[in-house]
Parts: sequence; structure tokens; C-alpha cells
Amino acid sequence: MKRNFSPLIFLFVLLAVVLMPLHPVISAPAGSLRGVFDKAKDLFNNGDYDRALVEYKTALNITPDSIEAILNMAILYKDVQDYKKSIREYSRLLKIKPDKLIYFNLGEVYYLNAQADEALKFFERALELGQKGALIHFWMGECYRTKQDEENAINEYKKALIADPEFALAYLQIGRIYKQKRSWTEAERALERVKETDPSMTDVFTELAEVYYNQENYEQALEAFRKVKSIDPANEEAQLYTEKIMKLAGSKLGEKLKSRETQRLAEKTPKAVGPVKAAGAPLLSVHIGDLNRLRFKCSADFSLEEKEEGRVFFQGSRETLYNIEVEGKKVAINSENKKLAETGKPFLIVPGDKDATTLIFDVKFGEGNYWAASMDGSYRGKLELSVLADNNIRLLNIINMEEYIYGVLPSEMDSSWPLQALKAQAIAARSEAYAKMNRHKKDGFNFCSQVHCQVYSGARVEDPRTNQAVKETCGVIAVYNEKPIDAIYSNSCGGHTQGNIFGEQENIPYLSGKPDFIGDNGFSFPLSPLELEDWLWGKNISAFCNNDKISRNSNFRWMRFYDAEELSRLVAKEKNIGRVRGLEIMGRSRSGHIKKVKITGSKGILIMEKELKIRRLLGNLRSSMFCLDIKKNRQGQAEEFIFYGGGW
Repeated sequence: MKRNFSPLIFLFVLLAVVLMPLHPVISAPAGSLRGVFDKAKDLFNNGDYDRALVEYKTALNITPDSIEAILNMAILYKDVQDYKKSIREYSRLLKIKPDKLIYFNLGEVYYLNAQADEALKFFERALELGQKGALIHFWMGECYRTKQDEENAINEYKKALIADPEFALAYLQIGRIYKQKRSWTEAERALERVKETDPSMTDVFTELAEVYYNQENYEQALEAFRKVKSIDPANEEAQLYTEKIMKLAGSKLGEKLKSRETQRLAEKTPKAVGPVKAAGAPLLSVHIGDLNRLRFKCSADFSLEEKEEGRVFFQGSRETLYNIEVEGKKVAINSENKKLAETGKPFLIVPGDKDATTLIFDVKFGEGNYWAASMDGSYRGKLELSVLADNNIRLLNIINMEEYIYGVLPSEMDSSWPLQALKAQAIAARSEAYAKMNRHKKDGFNFCSQVHCQVYSGARVEDPRTNQAVKETCGVIAVYNEKPIDAIYSNSCGGHTQGNIFGEQENIPYLSGKPDFIGDNGFSFPLSPLELEDWLWGKNISAFCNNDKISRNSNFRWMRFYDAEELSRLVAKEKNIGRVRGLEIMGRSRSGHIKKVKITGSKGILIMEKELKIRRLLGNLRSSMFCLDIKKNRQGQAEEFIFYGGGW
């Protein structure tokens, strides 16, 4: 899966762009007042909102009309869902300095407080004063949607898209409204645009599948529901729809799919590759998957050898399709519906030619992520197979380090990138592999083939340019204190890299979080509530990773939208705390990434720490650098959760 990852060990020089803040421009105070603001900023990032508010009130005692203090208080009150006090502070600002941005911010808070009519008045006033941009029209669309005024809602979402043609959440809301109206063509058009602009909004795959189904486009619907199942194997709705489609479409579709499958199996051949010179490179075992059956072809004649004794119990022919299935406590090797051999022990597929590859059909990857799918993968080296307790067949690829990097580099960076970038990434990937050589030792292998380690797609993705980069850096790693560095990298840091977030989080000089820009771009880390809002809502921020030539815009700044029921279902996968009533951010790192969250439900509380766990809990968010708006209903209960964040 190509994700155009950008390593953090080299930079791209970009032209600076003008920052467009969401709040009035304020000048920095001096002396003791600056010290108060700095203390408030630290308290905010430590999750101590009450004491941060006390400091901002202290600032107001020093300078009663401090716009910075009042703005930070207004945002903090919004963050803790005390919307009446947030409205009070913004209203105070209007008396000091009437401003289109204050009207805009007031409109947002009124919307979150279930006062759509009042919100629209302030948004309209902001427009009269010259407020522009996608966000104001998006919020107005949300107000009209809340009022069930679908026509005006769609009109406002479309205005948002004129201002920002890649505003994925606006496309999603349009698609959902058209879907409710049973305007299937319009719904499909809008939802397809979501998939193009931000496919990590995995809800869109279910929405699209249902739209295809209701248009009786059963083949496309079936493909879409299978995609949903790849992302979420436990999705019962997708399974029910799949069964309905096969009944409605009848035998004709089944025969068509079977014929296509037979042709694919017959025509597809293992990928041809060249030799890899890697004297002294250590052998690795990489987990490819746990399969309920395994179909394969080898580009050379091969043998099946029992792992421990080395006994050859079968000789196979090149380019021939074989099928391996579990039968009782043994596995059977079949071809053309004939059993050819069997064994009850772990065994190896050993090609007779060292440059041969083995083609494995239907390898699943990316479960839980938007890129989840099945692929037919070609693999160098040997393959190790063993039967698990659940009767699945565990498949490991036995290769050397350089062969591994051949399959990692084009999975993590586009092969069209400059050679020096590819070489830098090859060194980063190799260093990371050496640093975490035994990451899965307890599981019986060195690495998984997913993002948890590094994405490894085998020979299928090899390209002459990435192979050249691996060859020209063969064996080269980055070291610190004579040890391979933990060379972690990301697609987009969002504007500020993280420090060490692993283990005891000890201070490691080369894992020190840094701004992803040179000079002054208007932000000083750690960020205050005001600065954080401007940072995360800003799409025109001067940062090296804010570059649509190397990474999709939605990787730099993104949004997610969950209603309370959907978020409750996500949280219940970790712990059933009932209907989610609130989500509190309990601490941030210097870069703005969240370290700890507290989720309150009708049946209990869940506290979650560590970035990966937080992201996965909340539906595989792109990063933990995010803020949250919670919309209440008229009864004061949390109704909708709007996440907005940066980086991937």
C-alpha cells in the first residue's frame, strides 16, 4: 500500500505562505503579563483547565481589556463544554473590539449549544463584515441540517466546497442528505469525492455500498461491502448485505464472479526479480498473514520441507497452482482437486532458484484501516507455514535484511521520488529494522508486515528505482551511541514532530520533537488554547509537510464527525461504558499531541493513554494532534463529536 511517507531525516524547502488565523490578531504583552500567559499555557497542556482559567483571570486583573486573555478563556470554556460562559467571554470581546472573527466564533459556540437560529444570526453578521472561507459555510450548513432545512444545508456545504474543494466532511454531509432523500446519483457523486479527498473517513465505504445497493448496482455494492468487511471483519451489516446481494443478483452474478476468479488464478504468474547481493545480511522472518487456506504458484520448481527435520515430502512444478488446506491436524497439498501430499508439522516452501518468487493469492492486509484489502503478493526467499489453534495457516516470509528493505521502501515511499530521498528512506527503514529486530519475538517472528512495524509488501511492489536506492545504501544505517537509531517516520508530522513517546519516554536527543519549519511562522510551542485552535484549523500554515505534491492535503489537516451512538460503539470495542457523554483531553506533549484522554459514559469511565491506543480507540484517527468540539442537544446531552486535527 503506497502511502507516500515522508521521512523526517530530510527536508523539503517550500515557499512561506501567509497564516490565516481564525481569531483577531493580537500583539504580545511584556513583563509579568507574559509570565502569566506562559504559566496558563503550561497548565492548559497539562490538562489543568481550572487553574489555567485562574491565570487568564489574573491576566485580566493586570490588563482588563486583554484580548488574548479573553479569547483563551472563551476557547477554554468551549473545550469544557461550558458554552454559556464561552458566549459570555466572546460577547465581552465584541464590546471591546467588534470583529467578524468574534461573530464567527460566537456562531460556532451557539451551534454547539443547540441554538442554531442564534448561531445563524452571528454567522450572517460575520459574512456581512467580510468573513470568508470554507468553515463559516460548513457551520452554517450544520445549523440548517440541525433545523432539517436540507436545501439550505446543501447550499451552504456547496459554498464551503467552492472555498475549499477538498473539504471532505462537507462532501460527506451532502452525500448523507442526498442518501436520506433517496437521490442516489447525487449521493454517489458526493460520497465518491469523500473517498478521493480523505479516504481515511471509513464511514464513506459503508455509505457508498448502500447507495450502490439501492441503485441495484449489485456487483459494485458487493465489492464495496467486501471493502467494509476488510476494514471491520466484525461488521454484521456488511455480511447481511452481502448475503442479500447474492440472493437478489441470482446465479448470474455468482457465475460471473466465479469465472473471473478462475481466469485470475490461471493467468496470474509470480513476479520476476533480479538477484540481491547482501553478504552478511541477517535472515528475518516476516509475518504475512494467517489464512484459512493458501493458494500459490512458484516461478521455479520447488520443494516442501518439514522445518525441523528438513525432510522433503513433496516436489512441485513451476507456474502450477497449488492449494493448501487444513484437514484435521494436518495440512493437505492439492492441485486440480487432487491431494498430492500432507504433513502435520510446520514446513517450508523452498524454491529451487534463489532468485525465484512465490505468488500467494488473497493476502489480507491493513485490517482496521481505510487501505484494508486483499492482494496477490509475490515473495522472495522461503515461506514458512504452520497451523494455528484456530485452524488458520500462519504464513511467514524468510528473507534477508536487504530483501526485506526491497519490499519496504516502495511500500512506504513513492518510487517516483528523487533518488536521494529514496536512499534516505532506505537508510531510515533499515535502521528502524535493526533497532527493532525482535519486536515480535514472543509471536515467533521478527516483524509483522503492517504499519505497526513497517509496511512490507514483498516483491509485488519492487521497482527499479527503489531497488537502486537499496543497492546504493546496502548495509548502511544511522547510529547513536554505537547502536542503530529508532528511525521512526511519518507521512505528515502536521507541522511539529513528536519527541520520544515510547516505553518510559526517556530523553533521546535524536527523537526530540521539533517544529517542521524554519524561522517564525507565527506559532510558539507549546501552544495556548487560542494558538492550538488557529494551528489545527489552519490549512495555509507554513510547514514543510504542508505540501500537496508529496502528501494529500487531508494528511496535514483533517476532520472527523461521529454522532454519540457511533462514538459509543467505537469505545465499546475497548470497554462498554454506555452512551458516551463527554471526552476530556487530560494532557498534551509540547508538539500538541494528546497523551491522555478521559471518556465518560452513562455506565462508567475509560481513561486511555499512549498515542496509538488513543487513535485506534477513536476510529483510527490520523494522529493524536487534535482538538474536539462537542455539540449538545436541547436537553444538554452530547449529541455529536467533531474532531479536527493535524498530521498522519
